[in-house]
Amino acid sequence: MFYRSKIRQTSLALALVAMLLFGGILLPATAPSALAQSESFSMTANGPTYVTPGSNITYELTLKNPTSQVVTDIMVWNPLPVNTTYVSGGAFNAGPNRVEFTLASLAANTTHTFAWVVKVGPGVAIDTVIENKDIEIASFTIGGNSFSQGPFAVGTTVEAPGTLVAVYKDSNGTPFDVVIDGSNLIITAIMRPAILAMIWGQMTYLPCSARQLANRARPRRLAF
Repeated sequence: MFYRSKIRQTSLALALVAMLLFGGILLPATAPSALAQSESFSMTANGPTYVTPGSNITYELTLKNPTSQVVTDIMVWNPLPVNTTYVSGGAFNAGPNRVEFTLASLAANTTHTFAWVVKVGPGVAIDTVIENKDIEIASFTIGGNSFSQGPFAVGTTVEAPGTLVAVYKDSNGTPFDVVIDGSNLIITAIMRPAILAMIWGQMTYLPCSARQLANRARPRRLAF
């Protein structure tokens, strides 16, 4: 009798737990819509790969709302990177030493880009990486609920003008090089515009660090 009673009690207890779980009393059947949407809302941080000492860096912070709801009350904070000074864009807050952006709303299936500029110190050593890090969406609201995201980061390497930073090959396998000139990358091969456009659409990038490339023999250049 006791054995049967124990089994019956255990079965009843398991049935009750199953009813509570799958009946939705203890656990919701699906995640809240606002939480799922907040995970889709995102931001990407972009900046140049290389910069020369004393030059400017332009950062772009792009918000993307692929959800079906409007995102409101957006605040983005971007600390000032070490070895730089603030130039323009956003609102510079000297206390926490950061640039702040606000956006009242971002409609469904749209994007918005914030841009701001810093100046690299003229005495910053070659090979220094300007780390723009700890960028965050400090706050945003979806469906009446507030969320935050981050951190995000982007890095830019300081190089001397004329440093070879990439080698490209055209569709025939002929290499030509790309170097730093001021704060821009330029192709050092001399080409007719039409031929350059054709090659640009077919070229193959051979990745290699700037320092490795600077120490190897310079590649052959195209001649027309």
